[in-house]
Amino acid sequence: MKGMLAIARRDLASTFLVPTGWIILAGWGLVASIIFAFASLREGEPATLRAVISMAGWAIAVVAPAISMRSFAEEARLGTLEVLMTSPLSALELVLGKFLAGVGVLLVLGIPILVLFGVAEIYGNPDPGELGSGLLGLLLAGATLIALGLLVSTRTSSQVVAYLVTFFLFFAVILIAKGVPALIELLPADLLAPGQTLAWIEWTSGLDPLLRLDEFAIGLFDSANLGWFIAVAVFFLFAGGV
Repeated sequence: MKGMLAIARRDLASTFLVPTGWIILAGWGLVASIIFAFASLREGEPATLRAVISMAGWAIAVVAPAISMRSFAEEARLGTLEVLMTSPLSALELVLGKFLAGVGVLLVLGIPILVLFGVAEIYGNPDPGELGSGLLGLLLAGATLIALGLLVSTRTSSQVVAYLVTFFLFFAVILIAKGVPALIELLPADLLAPGQTLAWIEWTSGLDPLLRLDEFAIGLFDSANLGWFIAVAVFFLFAGGV
C-alpha cells in the first residue's frame, strides 16, 4: 500500500511540475467559466450549475486522456518503465498508484467549479446537494476514462497514440449508444418484435456515460449509475494490470 501511494504522490506532483498540468487546469477553468457565464447567470432563472456539469462531461473526454496518456507511455519512452517493473510492486499496484494520481488531478479540477458555485451563491441560492451529485458524477466519469487511458497507455510507448486511442474509444461508445437507437427506430416495424426493439434501445442507451452523467447533474443519485461507472473502471484497471 505504501509503495502504491508513493507512486501516486510522485505522479501527482510531476503533473504540476510541468506546464501540462497547469495548462489543463487553466483550460478547464476557462471552459467552465464561459459555460457558467452564458448558461447559468441568466436573470429570472434558478441558480444552478447543471449546464456546467453537463458540458464538463464533454470536456472531461478531452481532459482525462491528457491526464492518463503520460502514465506508462512516458515511462516506456524514458526507459524508466523497466525500473518500475523490477520494483516490489505488482503490475496491478503500479496501475492503481497511477490511477490514484489521476483521480487526484480530477479532484484539483473540481476547484474551479467550487469557485463558480461560490459566485452563484452571491446571486442566488443554488442547491449544494445537486452540486455534490454533479461533482460525484464528473469524478466517476473522469475516473472511468482515466482507467481506460491507463489500459491503453500500458500497450504503447507513444503519448499521442495513448491519447487518441482513449479519446476515440470514448466517442465510439457515445456514437454507438446514441446512434443505434436512432437506427433501430428507422427499421421496418415488422423486422423486430416490439419487446426486442425496446430491449435493444435500453441496452445501447445504457452504454452512454454522458446520459448517466446528466442524471447526476440534475441531482438524481442512482445506485445503478454509480455501480456502472465503478464496474467499468475496475474492469479497465484489472485489464491494465494484467
